[in-house]
Amino acid sequence: MEKAKTLEKLNEELRNVQKEWVEKRLKEYILELKKEDSAYRKDKDSNRNVYELSCPFCMGLTEEYVVNKDKKKKVMIIGQQPLGFGCWDEHSKDFDPGENTEGDKNEWSHIGLQNWAREYLKTQLSKNKENGIAYNPSPFWRLFGALKEDYVLCWNDIDKVYYGKKEEAYREGTLTYKAESFLSAAFEYEGKRVSLVKKEIEIARPDVVVFATGPSYAQTMAVALDYKPYQKKKIMNKSPKREVPVIDLESIKLDDETVRVLWTYHPGYLTQAKYKDKNLFNEAIDKIKIFIEAESEDKS
Repeated sequence: MEKAKTLEKLNEELRNVQKEWVEKRLKEYILELKKEDSAYRKDKDSNRNVYELSCPFCMGLTEEYVVNKDKKKKVMIIGQQPLGFGCWDEHSKDFDPGENTEGDKNEWSHIGLQNWAREYLKTQLSKNKENGIAYNPSPFWRLFGALKEDYVLCWNDIDKVYYGKKEEAYREGTLTYKAESFLSAAFEYEGKRVSLVKKEIEIARPDVVVFATGPSYAQTMAVALDYKPYQKKKIMNKSPKREVPVIDLESIKLDDETVRVLWTYHPGYLTQAKYKDKNLFNEAIDKIKIFIEAESEDKS
């Protein structure tokens, strides 16, 4: 019972900081969006917004990750952004339904979104269709499959929302660097300034974080990790390359602990046809494992 309670408490802590981020970052961003003529404009035929903002990705931890009965290394894999993840305009009223409604039964409530993320991860790791969620054989989830036997995994995204065309499943459009910098930046939380991603890492306490984002996300990564100016310059000049597909970045300090940070391409890039002859995907997996095992030796 105590272990299950610990799992519940950790996911509650994640929801608390996510909720604060929605209030202090996401809602402010939406106000700025609505000031722009190009944003939120209506399509003349459907009267729908041409570009729409997705619902936020709300990470959660699984029982396997928290209990970790085999005492494996814990790894957080961070992807790019939640493509096609609902429409915030349609579902924002459901995000915080209040104390008098059963939010966990509403898939678009905060706890509903977090439960979906947890269940989706569990399905991708087991490859068994559960709760209406099917296995996704995309390169991103192949990365999880390649690591799941040796480590316990949790899933996160660096950009919590996506802004694009509804009719094209959000694949036409992106957050600007300005938007990423604002949404990923630190805000006041429990008497300290902290970014959402950094606080999520603090709560989840992985041994290693793997950013599977690629060079295009250097800006938002630097902001989210609260890098100093010299560190930001360093990360911009130290992105993964074909010859070196995995980069070992500066560790994150959490109280008296440190968390190793790795940076690689998005697996979709690693598996492109023109790189298959080099097995770039397998090379990246091998490098990630070497870094994780080195972390084990450093702390032994």
